[in-house]
Amino acid sequence: TQNYRKLTSWLEAFPPSQTNLNTLKLEVDVEMPQVRIPKHQFLLELHAYIHEKLGVPSTVSLEESELEQISLTGYLPQGDLVLQGPVSGYFCGEKRWTSPFAPRKPMQSPSDASLLKCMETDCKELNLKAQFLHHLPDISLLTKRLTILNLSFNMLKILPSSIFTATNLNELYLRNNPLLLIPEEIDNLVCLRTLSVSFCLLEDLPHSIYSLSYLKELDVSYNRIKRISHKVGNLRELTFLNLEGNELPGLPIELAHLQWLKYLKVTNNFMHSFIWNDYLNTQPDVSS
Repeated sequence: TQNYRKLTSWLEAFPPSQTNLNTLKLEVDVEMPQVRIPKHQFLLELHAYIHEKLGVPSTVSLEESELEQISLTGYLPQGDLVLQGPVSGYFCGEKRWTSPFAPRKPMQSPSDASLLKCMETDCKELNLKAQFLHHLPDISLLTKRLTILNLSFNMLKILPSSIFTATNLNELYLRNNPLLLIPEEIDNLVCLRTLSVSFCLLEDLPHSIYSLSYLKELDVSYNRIKRISHKVGNLRELTFLNLEGNELPGLPIELAHLQWLKYLKVTNNFMHSFIWNDYLNTQPDVSS
């Protein structure tokens, strides 16, 4: 209390010198914010617009909604588009997204969204990675222009024939699928530069794979492959070869003739100097 009295008496002895309040007048013109279109309004208009173009009856119409007209250019693909995407494995077989207008009916599967994304890239790159697909959607309309196809981390046991009609394909990724074999039609992909089939269930490689003369990167690691054919010497453009995690007792001498090969990975196999010598001396090349 005594300190408080000393402090108040000291403040009374030195009154504040400022008596007027400083004011600052802003003379800069501030632009008015643009009217924002609510998300709900956009969804209503988009829903009505799609149904109007497809000729399907809709619960919402552009006339009845009395909402502002907005341009949908860039949001919808040009021309008629029919998607036949399979149901993915998300959430016990149900599709990932549902429509706000019909909550119990699926609106779009992840594979459909990937197909639309592919069309935005001029149908050159299709990414269906990690969608738990048991079979592929219809990609027959894309195969003529497709250059990159990623099917890694799915549930594919058999590769559909439609893949091998993509003759302009440069990169094919099939990692982490329960694939038991690669079809002989793989040689149809004459432009293939990169092939990744790691972490699958392959026990052998098809003979036709060695006819891919433009192949530069081949990854077949962590399968059950027991033998590499001497025809691997035909892959003259090969720069990267990953054979890790297989059951290989040895390698063919033709690998030494690949002059552009820079990276060769063979760890975690059954290779030993004694096994390798026996393998080279006694085992015939059944693929010849």
